Formats: sequence, structure tokens, C-alpha cells
Amino acid sequence: MIGVLIVSHGLLAAELLKTAEKIVGPQEQVKVLSTSGRKQRHQLRDEVKTLIDSLDTGEGVLVMTDCPGGTPANISLDAARGERNVRVLCGINLPMLLTLVERLQGKTIDEIAASALSAGKATVCDLTDMMKARASESKDSKPQ
Repeated sequence: MIGVLIVSHGLLAAELLKTAEKIVGPQEQVKVLSTSGRKQRHQLRDEVKTLIDSLDTGEGVLVMTDCPGGTPANISLDAARGERNVRVLCGINLPMLLTLVERLQGKTIDEIAASALSAGKATVCDLTDMMKARASESKDSKPQ
């Protein structure tokens, strides 16, 4: 099974996992790491490497971070450098995580990464504009 590691600022990673588990149940192959605190960058990178190793059962590990350019993303990229079956994605949100944990079985790491990215992109939207467009379409489609 593909492992999932969520690395974030603050408690975001832990709260995302806790919320996902309330929806879909406990997740064995998912771990989290917060970069908050007084640890040095190299210590955090080493923690990410250790977690990747503990999650990798031979099918790979998908590392999810909160934002590009931040400490979580940078240390995750450093830790994954040279690892052939580790992917690092940025911009994690709840729909991405739910997609990951619901589709881990029988998929490659590349397929799962693509599904997670697709779910993330599809769910970032302006609901106000969507509702206005639907209302306009509805008004236009009514017979006069």
C-alpha cells in the first residue's frame, strides 16, 4: 500500500487527518508532521526521511504539504531527493486527502497523485459566482 505523509505548518496536518478519519475511518498508512517548534531545518528533514522510510512498503510514499516555498515543502523535497518512488505535492486540502485515502488500493503512486491534484483543483472555486451562474442559467432556460 502507498504511504501518505502530511507535512504542514502548525497543526494543519494533524487536523486534516483527524477530520478525514471522522469521515472515512482510521488510516494506517498516513502519518503527519508539524514543522512548528524549535527544531532545526536539518532535524525536520531527517524526521521526514524517517517517516517516509516507515511508510514505504515498496509501493512508494506520497508527501503532501500545505504550500509551495514554505518550510514543509522545502524539507519534504530535500528528504525526497534521490528517492525514486516518493512524490511531493503542495496545497493539500480535505478533498485531496479524502481522494487519496479512498483510492490507495490498487493504484500506482502516479495515478494517486494525479487523482489528488485533480480533486484539489476541482474543489477550489468561488461558490458565489457558481450560484450566480446557475441562477442565470435557470432563468434563461425557463419558458417565457
